Amino acid sequence: MEKQELNEIKQNVKDIKESVDFLIKNAVTKTDLDEKLNGFATKTDLDEKLNGFATKTDLDEKLNGFATKTDLDEKFNSLMNSIDSVMGELKSSRQEDIMKVGRDDRQDEEIGQVKNRVTAVEHRIGMEPMMA
Repeated sequence: MEKQELNEIKQNVKDIKESVDFLIKNAVTKTDLDEKLNGFATKTDLDEKLNGFATKTDLDEKLNGFATKTDLDEKFNSLMNSIDSVMGELKSSRQEDIMKVGRDDRQDEEIGQVKNRVTAVEHRIGMEPMMA
């Protein structure tokens, strides 16, 4: 073997030894991990602790019979439309009542005028006015 090949082999051995030393100093073993994670909860621990809590599926099943916001909005809109309709009818009825009162006032005035005319005619012809 040549001297250069021997130097390369020595260098390779040196590099391997350094790598092994690095791994020995810095590698984490299962025991190291177990020691570091000793106080933390495992998946099984969490599953046991959360066993009594409701899941999303449980909540969906329980809330199935309750109205949603959309349902309530639809009911509210329907109710408001009904109220608007009733208010429109009340407004029309009130306007009709106002017109009737005005008509009644005019008729009362006309009746009063007719009574005055009848009374005047009765006086002219010498009749005793009739009380009504």
